[in-house]
Amino acid sequence: MLINKLTSTFGDHSNLIPLFTKDVVNSTGMTAFSYDAGGKIEAKDRFIDEFGTQAIWMGGLPFFKMAFDKSIYKLAKLSPDVDVRLLKDKEQLNAAQKYAETLKNTNVAETLNDVV
Repeated sequence: MLINKLTSTFGDHSNLIPLFTKDVVNSTGMTAFSYDAGGKIEAKDRFIDEFGTQAIWMGGLPFFKMAFDKSIYKLAKLSPDVDVRLLKDKEQLNAAQKYAETLKNTNVAETLNDVV
């Protein structure tokens, strides 16, 4: 059960855990090599540099996404759940939002049968 949970967590590309794990392992290795090459001061400098940058990225990206969703999307009257990069035409964007709301809690098979 634990193996399945770990596999699904690391396979989920919308989750930050795989990226966080990779960065921790990478930063730890770089800090260890810096200690071997330059001693304690070099390792301390590398640790601050690597883990500080990691903290900014891991904490900053979700924060700015949340702030952007609550401000820019709200001002533009768009849903942050719709990826606007895929829709260049305003009519397509409005249609996608309309149908996303109507189809949110429906069964896809039933909806396709109704359409066809």
